[in-house]
Amino acid sequence: MRSFDKESINLQLLLGLPFLEGTGTVTQDIAKAYHPVALTGVPSWATLASGLQVLDFNSATPDFLQSPAADTVDLDFTSGDFSMAVWVYIDSLADIREIINRGRATTDGWRFFIQTDGRFGIQTNQAAAGQTSSSSAGEIVINNWYLIGASRSGASGRVYKHGQDMTVTAANHVNPLTSARKLLIGVYETEAHNPHDGKMWNPRIWGRKLEPWEHLALFNAERHLFGV
Repeated sequence: MRSFDKESINLQLLLGLPFLEGTGTVTQDIAKAYHPVALTGVPSWATLASGLQVLDFNSATPDFLQSPAADTVDLDFTSGDFSMAVWVYIDSLADIREIINRGRATTDGWRFFIQTDGRFGIQTNQAAAGQTSSSSAGEIVINNWYLIGASRSGASGRVYKHGQDMTVTAANHVNPLTSARKLLIGVYETEAHNPHDGKMWNPRIWGRKLEPWEHLALFNAERHLFGV
């Protein structure tokens, strides 16, 4: 199921969670010698028609994944490029859906999230400041699988859906301040706000810019697993 285990696209992969376990309250990070990431809440395991194992998050709990700050210092990204990609299925857009978080808005760190109007974006943060590059509204609708991703390189931030560049708001990004916060997947830094509601598979983070063709290659290699 891990389409690029032996391919160059995994160069500088810093986090990879393909959810191979199918049970339990821990999932293993294949990028860090099987570093464990804790399930909190707890999101339930589900199996798609393709046989793929995914996690299903309940926003009412809320459910989320977490890894201690001390184990994720390489995800600070206070300088240099970084990218991410993840498959998501949204049950409801009644609230902002936080996808990957390592920081607080207009304070420090960075975020990747979906707004209530269906736009999705990447945000870098500093004290009393933040920059967001995002898609147009309506790109994400409920009850559909999407591969969404982002690449931040220098001042540029681009967002991708199904391997296509969907950026309509391109911010002038500034390096985020150091974040001593833990890595959270499926919830905001408070661990109470912006909970993910729906399914997710294989959140991945790279310490480099993923080129447009790489975002598209990921989609083409994995789309059959989701029937898209």
